[in-house]
Amino acid sequence: MNKIGFTFSGVFVITGVITLIITKIINLVMPKIGLVAFQARMAGSYSPKEYHINFLGVNFIAICLIVLGIVFGYLFYKRETK
Repeated sequence: MNKIGFTFSGVFVITGVITLIITKIINLVMPKIGLVAFQARMAGSYSPKEYHINFLGVNFIAICLIVLGIVFGYLFYKRETK
């Protein structure tokens, strides 16, 4: 088995999963930070939608990393078993 390739495919999967977790945490925390800033400043109006960040492109790349990591890991594993 190409151990370096298999290892990097695992790194791809882990990187993709961590990216998805971080973007989810940011989208959960940012509206709360916006509310605190609004309450401290008392200026304008507060809307949670204003603090939602669109991570569509980042999440798409993370999902691609996960899929590619799984596919390459499978290919490296199958190459060894033949």
